Amino acid sequence: MKNRFLHRDAKLTELSKSRFIIGIFLGVFFSVTFYSFLYLIRETFRVISVTETYEIWTLSDCEVSFYNLFFAFFAVIFGQSVCFAFVFDRPRPLFGNLHYRHTSIVNSQRALNWYFLNWISRLALIFGLFFGVTIKGGYYVFSLYPDYCYVFVLIIIFLFYQTWNTIRAQFKQRSVKWFLISVLIVSSFAIGLSRVNVINYKAINSIVQSKNINSKYLLDVPEAEYYRRPEKRSLVEHIYIVQEKNQAEDADPVIIADNKVVALNNLDSIIKQWQSERDEAEIPFMTYCLHINKTVRMEFFNKLKNEFFKLGVYRFTFAVTPVNPEFDKRYYRDMVFSISMYDYANASPQDLQDLVDTIKQIKNIIEVKSSGNNSYIVNGNQVSEKQLTSCFYNLISNDPDYLIEFYINDHDVFSSYLRVYNSSIQAVSNLRNKYSLENYQVEYGDYDAEEMTHVRELFPLRRAEMTDKMIELLDGGE
Repeated sequence: MKNRFLHRDAKLTELSKSRFIIGIFLGVFFSVTFYSFLYLIRETFRVISVTETYEIWTLSDCEVSFYNLFFAFFAVIFGQSVCFAFVFDRPRPLFGNLHYRHTSIVNSQRALNWYFLNWISRLALIFGLFFGVTIKGGYYVFSLYPDYCYVFVLIIIFLFYQTWNTIRAQFKQRSVKWFLISVLIVSSFAIGLSRVNVINYKAINSIVQSKNINSKYLLDVPEAEYYRRPEKRSLVEHIYIVQEKNQAEDADPVIIADNKVVALNNLDSIIKQWQSERDEAEIPFMTYCLHINKTVRMEFFNKLKNEFFKLGVYRFTFAVTPVNPEFDKRYYRDMVFSISMYDYANASPQDLQDLVDTIKQIKNIIEVKSSGNNSYIVNGNQVSEKQLTSCFYNLISNDPDYLIEFYINDHDVFSSYLRVYNSSIQAVSNLRNKYSLENYQVEYGDYDAEEMTHVRELFPLRRAEMTDKMIELLDGGE
């Protein structure tokens, strides 16, 4: 007698051919449907991620191909599991023998489907909401592809083997041939299915990006070492000063507010409209963040300032990006650099005289002029952009009774203008920190307000813009 002669010895080849054909049809139908569903879910998350400035979670062609392949394998493996469950699931005849092997295989397939779907759906929901919707721009910070693509490969290998785990345990070596055939069929079908784009994702990108300012215009904001995030984002209004692509160098930039192009002389109406939508108590705390392309000429920027001065707005924030950004520059959209400005061009004669008297009392006048090519002339010496902060640091440390006079030419670009202000703040901050560490053993800002005031008085922040018109007015004041 042979071993296990009392056990029923079922074979894969003895399965009903009609049920096998129907099972294959159900598996293929489920695979295509499930793949389409997963594709739709991914594109839904991308559409939900669209921001008020029309930023969208954009996937590269390589990412789309990889995720499509994962979805296809995922769907086809589940389709194979549906096929197995249908083929091996047989009704138990009354008073008949129970097919324990078939029942074990069916239960394994069903448990695998529901438990794994429950786990993967929760994980996908958390990732989609957390990085695509909840945290704006979170997809610029973290991506599963290509750093963690091996996780998806391991999931597919594990899932495929689990569909055959019970069958291999029941049929032993007799299932090896069918297992290898399954590997070939599933792989071929999944690769072919992944080439099908259920939704034209490029069309979605084009529709959204057609309204995106960064895509339609030239907008590359300046870099800065000193920046912060606005405290009350609900009170921030964004204005974009961009340039048309392939436009002439002497052409005026384009002003965009509320996602529409605004003429310079109509900017005041937009600002008044924003103010009318706020409570009177909130208006003094409103912040106007200017996203200015780095190559905008100072002539246009001076005109822009005058429009704000007419409305009594003298404090602006400028959108900047870190010098060495770790992530995509679009992630740093909320990073700003603040500057307080004064309307000397429309000042009274008495205010101009007071300015002249103040300048005459200052001993250490630091004259700064932009010489182009990322360099400056400081007190007659040529200084590169990278050396500007250290230059200010040395000059101010020698005599803290100083004033930085920045002579602005109408043809200077905005990035060179902002670089001088950022470097001066950085130099003064380094001096304050050095003094605080030497005298209080803590950095500036980590102690009482009285001591901070003392350090701030020792190393004040003094700057003055000198346009051609202002120099003319000051000379007339003398």
